[in-house]
Amino acid sequence: MVGLATLVGIAVASPRSIFGFESALCFLTGFFISSYSMILNDYYDLESDMLSAPSRVLPSGRMSPRRAIHLSLLMLSLGLVSAGLLGLGNLLIAGIFSFLSWLYSHSAKKAGLLGNFIVSLSVAIPYVYGAVAVGRGMDEFVWLLSATSFLACLGREVIKTIPDVKGDEVRGVRSVARVHGPEFAARLGALFFALAVASSLLPVALGLSGLAYTISILPVDAYFLYLSYRIARNFEEALEVKRLALFGMLAGIFAFTLGGIFR
Repeated sequence: MVGLATLVGIAVASPRSIFGFESALCFLTGFFISSYSMILNDYYDLESDMLSAPSRVLPSGRMSPRRAIHLSLLMLSLGLVSAGLLGLGNLLIAGIFSFLSWLYSHSAKKAGLLGNFIVSLSVAIPYVYGAVAVGRGMDEFVWLLSATSFLACLGREVIKTIPDVKGDEVRGVRSVARVHGPEFAARLGALFFALAVASSLLPVALGLSGLAYTISILPVDAYFLYLSYRIARNFEEALEVKRLALFGMLAGIFAFTLGGIFR
């Protein structure tokens, strides 16, 4: 998914470049760096997974923690090599977000909103990464796509903390819902959804997009405003809103891709 997101960034910033060598390297960077991140996360979650998910690879003993670290370092190395072949800018982005992945797994996931920010940034940056690879790193439309994805993901991450309060209490996670209560988390998540809608309309207001984008983004915005209203009204619908938000995010990516190609 991360690899594909980099291709969306290329398609939006420079549609003619989508079949170039840069696309393959972008996809490989996203694939390998995200693989490194997921293995690292499993390594740091080993103790809790032994209780909650004993059948997973590490707690079941099918792979040793030492071997998992070696595998994660291999994935990291391959990702950084792919990024380095694209240029210094891409290598810098890959390096920063590799560090943030480690920070999240090591400690930030327990810090509540900070962890939510890191996850959301990691979802948003692949679009910019793809644009940088084809020399369009300052494309305003791509940055607005990234900002909209960040805000939508952040809203979903905050809402996700509502049904996880009991588990987060056991794990010592200072989530928004656990620290400030589920009603506050629901309203904050709704606010981030509304801000994502506002961000998505900026390309229209600034004259950066054409009719194709306007037509395709308005139904998505209406959908997110509905989700915002729904979660703000009743925080007990958090699980359903969290699930439905994924469809809205996917539709939003499609709208930005369409809008970028037909500017």
